[in-house]
Amino acid sequence: MPIIAKSLRTIHRELAIGMGDLVGEGVVASPTASQISTQDLIQQHGDALKGRHIWFHTGAGIQQARIVSYFRPFSIAGQYAILETLRPWSPVASTNTEFYIHQLFSGTQYNQAIVQAVRRGMRRQLLAKFDNALVLDSRLLNPKFEVWSAGTASAPDSWTLNGTGAAVARESSIVYPNTLYSAKVTNGASEAAWLNQQVADYPNFKGLNFSLTVRAFTATVSRVRVRVTDGVNTWNSDYHDGQGAKDLTILDKTLASDLTDFDIQLRTETGTAIIAYWLKATLECDGHRYEYPLNTWPSAFVYADSVYMEGDKDGVFNIFIPDDYWYINRETKRLGFVRGLFTPAAGKVLEVRGQAHPIEPSAEADSVEADNEYVLRRAGAYLLESLPWGSVDSEGLRQRYVAWRDEADRLESMMMTRARPNARIVEGL
Repeated sequence: MPIIAKSLRTIHRELAIGMGDLVGEGVVASPTASQISTQDLIQQHGDALKGRHIWFHTGAGIQQARIVSYFRPFSIAGQYAILETLRPWSPVASTNTEFYIHQLFSGTQYNQAIVQAVRRGMRRQLLAKFDNALVLDSRLLNPKFEVWSAGTASAPDSWTLNGTGAAVARESSIVYPNTLYSAKVTNGASEAAWLNQQVADYPNFKGLNFSLTVRAFTATVSRVRVRVTDGVNTWNSDYHDGQGAKDLTILDKTLASDLTDFDIQLRTETGTAIIAYWLKATLECDGHRYEYPLNTWPSAFVYADSVYMEGDKDGVFNIFIPDDYWYINRETKRLGFVRGLFTPAAGKVLEVRGQAHPIEPSAEADSVEADNEYVLRRAGAYLLESLPWGSVDSEGLRQRYVAWRDEADRLESMMMTRARPNARIVEGL
């Protein structure tokens, strides 16, 4: 594992420098669909950048590759260099969008080579993975709003956003203690908004008792509450008092014997636009749960080696669950507990510790988790290998290719990470 996992854009830049292919970089001062101005390009001639590749790596218009069709150098009178492309940008860059300019390869080719190198090396590396997504005895999926595979502005996994003008966002400051995320919901003006989840296999819960406890944060009184419906009955909690993080509860209710639904709603009722944060949801029904699906986002566990539970203080995982008390169901990829040895404490959060492979970077700000020096050498070898031989520079390029390939091979041979003691396989290697 690299001591510092650099971002995709940083590895891209370092690779281009190592290839002698970073011919320009800078910040956009004024953009249009086919032209940008900048004060950062100091080339002397109008043909110096014509035919070169430009790549936006920060700001609006990010990750677009274009070829420069016109370049007017920086001048004292104009104070800006002008650069144009035949193919328009869509979306258009913004002021302060940052760019690289290359001669040999496009930005797309650089990023593809980096991802290809990560993909080759990732199976040899194991990184520490700590996961706090599971809540004991909760029948809800993603009960702590930790999983956001659709993006930071779409509803968290297993939940659906409802309400005209409603918005949801992944929040990282107002959260359950010592965990990563919560769900921030803003209702539309004069509209209600809610997240809902229909309980899986709800017909199996006919006539059973349930209790719901949801941790919510808001500064607004008498607008935020939770609701449960079963198609026959509707139950509401008391309203939040607007005093920060509070538990909203619906306790010891009985589902209808002819239920047609089992729907959990985290609600902001009609009124002016306000913000509610949802931190944790515990739905107890039909006794204890002994198996839980392990979180596979943003990467799946390859091994799990220890399980901890929070004690008297929320978010402090100081209770070690002995290895004999838990197991991994390889077929379902679930964490299970042995009946008679472990009794789930409803509402307590688990911390599962183990190892996972690096993930492939896609966004420019994503960390390159695979060994960064290896990725640089392997990606460079991939790029150099793609060049046509026979040019004036071909011998020098071939020598560089061989050197980078051999160094990548050497680093790859040293990359194998071992599983920790007592680790249990979750995913096949």
